[in-house]
Amino acid sequence: MQAKDPTSSLAHYFDVISGTSTGGLMTLMLAAPNSSSFKHPLFTPSEVVQFYKIYGPEIFKPRYNYQPSTIMEHQHNPLQEK
Repeated sequence: MQAKDPTSSLAHYFDVISGTSTGGLMTLMLAAPNSSSFKHPLFTPSEVVQFYKIYGPEIFKPRYNYQPSTIMEHQHNPLQEK
């Protein structure tokens, strides 16, 4: 799909754009105005893709602090009233 104006902002086509987690980051990147021209976005969709290709592995690197045994322990010992 080819945009008629690849520098146009998605914010001009939608009244509300939102997201959670990484969707929120994308929303900000696509809806924030460029400081040199408020009619253009801070990032184009192609630049957002490139951003995630470059920085995604660092942002979403595996977390090794996940311990299923700790979760199971809490499930077998529910909170008790004092």
